[in-house]
Amino acid sequence: MLWLIKRKNNMAGNHMSELSPRQRMINMMYLVLTALLALNISKEVLEAFQTMDNSIGFSYSEKLSFNKKEYDAFKMKALNNPEKLGYWNDVAGTVKNESKKLISVIDTIRIQIQELAELDEDGKLIALDDKEITLEVLVKTPEEKGYGYGKLLKEARQNYKEFLLSLDTLNIYQGSDSIYKLNIHSLFANPDYDSDGPDGRAEPRSWEYKYYGHVPVAAMAFMNQMKLDVGNMEGSVLELLQKKTGQSSITVNQQLAVVKAPKQTIMLGDSFHAKVFIAGVDTNQLPKFNLYRYNSEGERVDDVVIDSLSVDGSRGIFSIKPKKQGTYWLGGDILVQSEEGEKKYEFTHQYRVDEPMSVISPDKMNVLYTEVVNPLSISVPGYSSDELQLYSDFSGCKIKRIKNGSYEAIIPQKQKGKKGRKEINLFIKHTASGKLVGEKIKFRVKNVPPPRPSIRKKVGPQSLTPAELGTAAGIRATLQNFDFALKFEITSFDYSYPTNTGAMKTQSYKGWKFQEIQSQFNGLKPGQKVIFDNFEYKIKGSKNKPDKMYESLVITIL
Repeated sequence: MLWLIKRKNNMAGNHMSELSPRQRMINMMYLVLTALLALNISKEVLEAFQTMDNSIGFSYSEKLSFNKKEYDAFKMKALNNPEKLGYWNDVAGTVKNESKKLISVIDTIRIQIQELAELDEDGKLIALDDKEITLEVLVKTPEEKGYGYGKLLKEARQNYKEFLLSLDTLNIYQGSDSIYKLNIHSLFANPDYDSDGPDGRAEPRSWEYKYYGHVPVAAMAFMNQMKLDVGNMEGSVLELLQKKTGQSSITVNQQLAVVKAPKQTIMLGDSFHAKVFIAGVDTNQLPKFNLYRYNSEGERVDDVVIDSLSVDGSRGIFSIKPKKQGTYWLGGDILVQSEEGEKKYEFTHQYRVDEPMSVISPDKMNVLYTEVVNPLSISVPGYSSDELQLYSDFSGCKIKRIKNGSYEAIIPQKQKGKKGRKEINLFIKHTASGKLVGEKIKFRVKNVPPPRPSIRKKVGPQSLTPAELGTAAGIRATLQNFDFALKFEITSFDYSYPTNTGAMKTQSYKGWKFQEIQSQFNGLKPGQKVIFDNFEYKIKGSKNKPDKMYESLVITIL
């Protein structure tokens, strides 16, 4: 699984000694959790596979982004120098397309597993341990009522391996770079699966049978690891093509002082962290980082070194916990040894410290209504929205994340009587630490006001001819001047009309339409009145019981 090569890129090399601590952890988890598949799978192991899948997916996204930048840079150089680089850029394009083919097959498998295992609201697999899903997707053929994707994946891997090895005709795997051919053989090998079991020796099975007995969440992680393998090898081959043309991305021709901080603004009580480094530095000549005092305008006060940064690789690590609000400056010199002597690069970086303050904004009003979706937006200065999560202190209020910074609050049940909630608190927590960010904010809870009955799009008493009343489809429920675009439906009503004796007769009807009583309207005479009342209604689509509408609709016949 591990892949020994000598190059480095901005994500870290691929030799075990060159991997970042994060990638080493992922690789170790991959090995350990793979071994645990042979044992009884606990909930913790399944959750660990989910975490590993997410981590590998993040690493692949970073690698994909890095490769894209390298392709774009190669293409631009080829446009400027087509005679020298045009052919090699075409080869790079072929590498990109062949890599996409294998990635497409892997993504198809992941999507199929997700569809069968289903996802919860957080995007996590529901059927984590249903081995039949993996069997159906990867192992069984269409004749066995499966999808046959395992065989398809094996063929795609074999084609990709043969393509990469065919590039040897371009003499890119020369000298010490010949190790890449070994890596290709190792990463994309498809040996038959040894299916020996407790019942004794058995004939080897095709490569895809290695996934027999795997749970879906493990298969998802293995697919992501395969994507990362493709991305890493794709980047390595691209590097070899650049090297072949003398345009390697690791060529250092400029040095720049860089300050990298996760946050430009922090809250009082938090720590400010920053990394200071020289871009394109030679790792054989590590830089030194000297700090100086700076005034509020970002100007150096004197030439007295007040501190130096600890060095991690070629980066200086800075961390401090300010004790009061204000604007601060981090600045100094980066010292680099060169053949001409010591070179100096000045750097400055501004950051601000504020008191914690959370902002929760209702997108409609300063209240939360029951039975409807209340859109909310949150923001906290100094925090990225993906670091935050919105909560409620009322169990009857469901909070749903729509995207980073945007949420929906839903209180499904009306709040009535003494036990009904009139107010609730919403608050924000930092997802990593679980700490409260800012203060809890109080919101009023209100029920949606009742609608009014209407005929022919008019509410309240009105005068109509028998013909006008007869052509009306029925009675609708209308709520005017409300912040939410809600639709209501009448579920039942009473109809009172005068008889020949002058007495009023009342009949009850289900629904809102006039179909059952339209014929009676023709017998009405001018001056007579009919009454529609005792309405029951509900919000369209609601599963709650209908509510009563305490309003009558009186129609005078013209």
